[in-house]
Amino acid sequence: AAFHAALRSLGPGPVTITDVPGKTDPLILNKLVGASKSGETVALQASSSPFASKEVFDPALVHGGTGKALRVFSKAALGGGLLGYWNIRSGDGKVEDQVSISDVLQVTAKDSTPTSRVAVFSQKSKQVRIVNVTETGAAVEPSLPVELGAFEFDLVTVAPILSLNGGVEVAVLGLIDKFNTLAGLAAPPAVQGGALEVAVKSAGELAVWIGGIKDGSEPKVTVDGEEVKVTAQAGQNGRLVTVPLKVGTKQEGNFIVRFVL
Repeated sequence: AAFHAALRSLGPGPVTITDVPGKTDPLILNKLVGASKSGETVALQASSSPFASKEVFDPALVHGGTGKALRVFSKAALGGGLLGYWNIRSGDGKVEDQVSISDVLQVTAKDSTPTSRVAVFSQKSKQVRIVNVTETGAAVEPSLPVELGAFEFDLVTVAPILSLNGGVEVAVLGLIDKFNTLAGLAAPPAVQGGALEVAVKSAGELAVWIGGIKDGSEPKVTVDGEEVKVTAQAGQNGRLVTVPLKVGTKQEGNFIVRFVL
C-alpha cells in the first residue's frame, strides 16, 4: 500500500481510501495527511501534477534482474520539489541506480527555486547531499545511491539553500515523517540576519539542514515563542536538525518555528 500511496502524495488529487473498512494502515495514512494545532486533518499533497522522465517509455524498466528505477518528479510551490524512485522490475528484480543532477534539475526551474545550490535528502537512507545545479556532471557527488528491492521506493527532497550571517547556510527539508515533506510548509522560509523562521501548517517532524555552523555551537529553536529540545545529527556536509511539532495547543494558525544561529 505504501508503494502506491507514496506516488499519490506527489500529485494534487484527492486522497482516496479503498481498503476494506477497518483495515487501513494508520502508519501509511499518517504519511499522507497531517494535523493542525487543534487536531484538524490537513492534506499534505503537491500543488501541481507530477511528471515522469522520458525513460518511463523504456521497456527495460520492467525487465527482471538489476537495473534503473522508474522516476517521477513533483515541483513544490515554494521552491524545490520531490524526486520519486520506484522499483517496477519484474519478479525479484532489483534497482541499483543513483540520483543524478539531471533529476535535480527537473524540480529546480528558475520560477520555483531561487538559488543555485540545493540540499538533497533521501527519505530511505536519511543521507543529505549538497548540489550546485549549475554543474554539468552527470551524477551527484558524493553519489547518492538508489538501491531498491522488490516493491520498494525512495522519495528524495530537494530544498533551496539559504544564507544566514557568518557563513551559515540552511535548507528547510520539511516534515520528514510525511511522504511529501515540503507540502507541510505554509510559506517560504524567511531569513532575518542570523535567524530562520519557518511557518508549518501541520504537526510532525520538521527537519532543517544547517551548514557552516561552528563546532560546539547549537541553534536555539522556538516553536510559537517557546524554546524546545531538538535532535541534531552530524553528517558530511553539516547537521540535520529535527524539531517535533505537536498537536494540542488549541491555537489557530500555523506553527511558527524560529532558529537562531
